[in-house]
Amino acid sequence: MQQPGDQRPRGFHKKGVRVTGILGTKPSIHNSTLLVSTGVPSLDALIGGGIAVGSCILIDEDRYNTYTSLLLKYYIAEGITNKHKIFLASANQPPSQILQDLPQPITHEPAASSNNPPSDADELSIAWRYKNQPSTQQTPATFGNYYDITKVMHKDVVSAADVKMFDATYAADVEESSDDLSHPYQRLLQQIQQTIEKEQLSTGDKLPSNILRVGIASLGSPYWSADTKALLRFLFALRALLRKSYATCFITLPGHLFADSEGIVSFSDCAIQLISFADNPHKYAKNPAFKEFHGLVKIRKLPWINSLICHLPDTLDWVFKLRRKRLTIEKMHLPPDLSETVSRSQEDPAKSFLSGQRNASMKIDF
Repeated sequence: MQQPGDQRPRGFHKKGVRVTGILGTKPSIHNSTLLVSTGVPSLDALIGGGIAVGSCILIDEDRYNTYTSLLLKYYIAEGITNKHKIFLASANQPPSQILQDLPQPITHEPAASSNNPPSDADELSIAWRYKNQPSTQQTPATFGNYYDITKVMHKDVVSAADVKMFDATYAADVEESSDDLSHPYQRLLQQIQQTIEKEQLSTGDKLPSNILRVGIASLGSPYWSADTKALLRFLFALRALLRKSYATCFITLPGHLFADSEGIVSFSDCAIQLISFADNPHKYAKNPAFKEFHGLVKIRKLPWINSLICHLPDTLDWVFKLRRKRLTIEKMHLPPDLSETVSRSQEDPAKSFLSGQRNASMKIDF
């Protein structure tokens, strides 16, 4: 019943997320969209908190597909840990082989270093311009898990998960037609749609109690199809299907095999490219800024769902590092140079810029 002092109209409801109580999900702080974790907390922070339900993320593979395949395993492992429904598709290798190599979740995360505050000597070793920058590892402890890549997830846990596999090498049972190259994509889209309908995960159905995670490995490789137009049609239909369902999709794609991958990126909601230093060691080996890292992270497209503007990180320069147990994404920074002679010899950047502008204007001949 409406209270006398309440000026809100009848039927007013506060805007929020329709689905609540699903393990491994959280509402976005930007637009209240339901999010799921990628399995890499630092990647979640980069793209705005996680993957929005009803959207897909595209990862442009490094040339040897070393680190991108690891991100896909993180995504699937996060779904199994949260008891989500899994749909895994692959053509380069059997999906069952990917499930056998999933990393094991870390149940006990090491305590933060806040218990041991840094000494004065440690404070002086940090460059002043990086001292007040937030850490890239500041992520909510209740969302997303860390995984140990040196250990494999237990077989009983994987076998108990609700996983549907699609092997594109056996997708030739579709009737022959004039467009044979599109058969794997048609078959894959049909299987995803049937899974969504069977699990009653469409937005028109009753409120679901689970989320479907779709993982597609090396989509667009010669093992799938060589028809780029068929690939674009598949991505267009897939996005339309995801928009009407409680599902997310994680796609890895060998972008270096395409002459122009910008068109493919436009058919995704979020696109990230991994550039491994091992792909071109002669180009990156001599740069001291890349000494501690294993590759670059290039943001090609950020999610723009249910909002007028997309989430913008404070910088576009990101790198990734494969530690002994897990892969992390961090901000790229130059090593600090605290040499007193160098500091004194440096000029004011603003004065240098204005001086250059004045010199350029004096050379203009009217």
